[in-house]
Amino acid sequence: MINRIFFIKALVITLLMCQGSSVEAKRLMAEMSYATFYTPQGGSYLETYLGVRGKSVVFEKKANGMFQGVLQIIMVFRKDSVIKTYRKYELLSPEQADTSLTVFDFIDQQRIPLEPGTYDLELTLYDRAQPDNKYNYHIPVEIFYDRQQVVVSGIEIVDSYKPSVTAGMMTKGGYDLIPRVSNFFSQSATSLTFYTEIYNSDTVLGEKEKLVASWYLQPYESGKKLDSYSRSKVIETRQVIPIFAEFDIKNLTSGNYNLSIEIRDKNNKIVGYNSLFIQRSNPRLNDSLMADIPTSVESSFAITMSNNDTLRDWVLSLRPIATVSEKIFIDNQAKEASSVNLQRFLNFFWQQRNEIDPLGAWLSYYSEVRKVNKLFGNKFRRGFDTDRGRVYLQYGSPNTITDRPFDASNSQMTNNRGGTTGQDGGLVPYQIWHYYTIKNQRNKKFVFYNPHLAGDDYTLLHSDAQGEFYNPQWQTQLKRIQLENVDNGQNGFDGQSGRYYNDPF
Repeated sequence: MINRIFFIKALVITLLMCQGSSVEAKRLMAEMSYATFYTPQGGSYLETYLGVRGKSVVFEKKANGMFQGVLQIIMVFRKDSVIKTYRKYELLSPEQADTSLTVFDFIDQQRIPLEPGTYDLELTLYDRAQPDNKYNYHIPVEIFYDRQQVVVSGIEIVDSYKPSVTAGMMTKGGYDLIPRVSNFFSQSATSLTFYTEIYNSDTVLGEKEKLVASWYLQPYESGKKLDSYSRSKVIETRQVIPIFAEFDIKNLTSGNYNLSIEIRDKNNKIVGYNSLFIQRSNPRLNDSLMADIPTSVESSFAITMSNNDTLRDWVLSLRPIATVSEKIFIDNQAKEASSVNLQRFLNFFWQQRNEIDPLGAWLSYYSEVRKVNKLFGNKFRRGFDTDRGRVYLQYGSPNTITDRPFDASNSQMTNNRGGTTGQDGGLVPYQIWHYYTIKNQRNKKFVFYNPHLAGDDYTLLHSDAQGEFYNPQWQTQLKRIQLENVDNGQNGFDGQSGRYYNDPF
């Protein structure tokens, strides 16, 4: 099954006070995530988790003298433009005697039965005290279930839990689970707790057979399994197998990671897999990387290169595919590092990605570096240091590129591989890159633009890929004359640029 954390970044919007209203204008702040599950009795369903910052809600006084915030929530699920189901309800905050004191955040969880397929979830959210300021968003949802496969459900991050006394909506695997909506773990977070389920192992692998379930963390950039954050368990097959586990992450360094669930049969063949993207910030460990790198460089392929400037350029070119801790060395230490330390870092970097042939991995990557330097380099910076170069090196060549030069220019882009050229009235130059797949993600896009008309210097404006800069107002920012209302929360992606974005073919 598909599990996806989706940050509603545009939900942090300015709510303007209506004329004559005594209600103070506030910025409504919330996050939403979801996971998909299955029950033999009821079929597949979607769980949504909505977290709301209490201080961003307008609290109104009730008849009992207490204060309470009320949000109006509307969820409409469409499949092939046909409404399949919907939810419309009020989300009530905890009552407060005094809103000048601590105002608690609150969460909402919904279970929506949905048949397997791809849906468009239209979410409408607004504060009842400010009904004219509605937020509307469209979220792609995919429900996958196949009786002929071993299926791993979505992965629910758990904030807290307790043994269940009476089964309810929060109950799974004998516990009442309070979901953690965000996939971001700050320095104060000391554990990562999660819940997932395995389906159909008895019918696919046979009854009372053995399987191995593994769960582990891997840096999103390198994909290498972290041994210290890897666990496995031999389990007997059955219809539904719950996995409820926890990692101590006090010593997990800052970075982007995948929490991966892997199922292997008795022949050690992978028969089921799912993953969840998470982010960690742990500044106290940011300077520990060099201490973990072997001091000897005698066996390093980099020992043949002793020119400090060349070594530094090589190390700087690794930034597009580096982990967060590696980027800290590249950004803060590489410029002053000795040749020996640069050699150490270069060798360690590629040993982490290819233990058998680190030199071959480096040469293959460096060939791509030279390519992006030629394609995207300009008088301001080298190609690997540009946004387009970084995306190309990190994800590879896009499947399609839509290239729209400045409407007053007759020039054509020289690095347009498979895209279109032409004029787009009123817009600055922009490109839309489309990837069919990026790791475990499908149908992802990147929008680059050149707002200052500075040669071939394009900047990333928006992407819907995990961990990338998400900007629902990207179409507004393409305008040569900016629109005034940039906080209306709408993102219909219409107009000519919207058509290229929605249908890049």
